[in-house]
Amino acid sequence: AKVNTIADTSQVPLEELEDSIIELSNQTGVSSSEIAQNVYDAWKCDGDCIGCEYHAAGDTLSLDVTNPDGNGNMYDYLPDNDTPIEEFISDRILLEQLFARLRELDPEADTIIQLWMDHPEGISDRAIARELGRPQKTFADQMKKYRTDLRRITGDK
Repeated sequence: AKVNTIADTSQVPLEELEDSIIELSNQTGVSSSEIAQNVYDAWKCDGDCIGCEYHAAGDTLSLDVTNPDGNGNMYDYLPDNDTPIEEFISDRILLEQLFARLRELDPEADTIIQLWMDHPEGISDRAIARELGRPQKTFADQMKKYRTDLRRITGDK
């Protein structure tokens, strides 16, 4: 509903906006509801930082107050400690290459990938083998071979 509030659906269909938010969520790991909320909050911004409900107590920075030299405001000079977008994109491309190669090596690669994604805390080869119905030793040997092959793509020894 919030996206519908701020979106001009005569220019971009609502479904396309929702798909874009979901795609961004998948790429960044940030929940789609959090992305939608942030977009909505940004849309609500009236530029009055001091009176904003999101203003942190003690924060003297404001979009309303220019620097003494008249060039921009303090928010223009805050350091950005986030990962550079180029690094994020290159990591994403590498991950896609690794997944593509794994799909060439193993017919059940998509199941393996999904198990990894479903267990961000980590999942053992033994548990994956059990899910695939393969003997643990056979699967462990296959994964060792796969990892050696995939290291060639990343350049790791």
